[in-house]
Amino acid sequence: MELDVLLTAVLKELGYVGIFLWLWLGMIGIPIPNEAIVTTIGYLSTTHILQGDKVFLAGYFGILASLTTSYLLGRFIGEKLVSYLSQRKGPKTSIRKALYLIKKYHVYSLVISYFIPGVRIFVPFLYGMMRLSYVRFATLSYLTALLWFSIFFVLGMFTGKNDDLAIFITVAFVITISVGSLIIKFVRRKKKRVEESYLG
Repeated sequence: MELDVLLTAVLKELGYVGIFLWLWLGMIGIPIPNEAIVTTIGYLSTTHILQGDKVFLAGYFGILASLTTSYLLGRFIGEKLVSYLSQRKGPKTSIRKALYLIKKYHVYSLVISYFIPGVRIFVPFLYGMMRLSYVRFATLSYLTALLWFSIFFVLGMFTGKNDDLAIFITVAFVITISVGSLIIKFVRRKKKRVEESYLG
């Protein structure tokens, strides 16, 4: 079953709540990348099936719920959960990558990790376990999620209006690379200023 057909079936049963639940519960292993889900609902928002503003809010709040749940799980049962997940090959690899990003980019890893599937859900989890303040976590995570969600949602709308997969893939690639480069450049400058302040 194609993803747009599957999501349409979910909408008929659960309405916009279904979109919220799908993106929220995707963190526990629904085997469909969030990028694919968001672009699909962006596409469906150009049809009579969905109202664009409502599906945007339902999807974005689903993403926020996923991030917040991950953070809270890390804060309250982090050590036990890490011990369990470390015994499983997939999560163990993702946790290792998340720890590398945290060590290298510190709190800005919350920004960078969101553009890395399979890792983005573990960075908030690990920061919850490390007791990063909720305000700092939310400021970086929620704004980054809004940027990420907007990109893929708009790309889905673009596909719906033009129905040209080649253009869609090209635009998605260019935007993702451009945004990723800007974020990395910003983080490197921030890190350099911090190092210079310690030395000076």
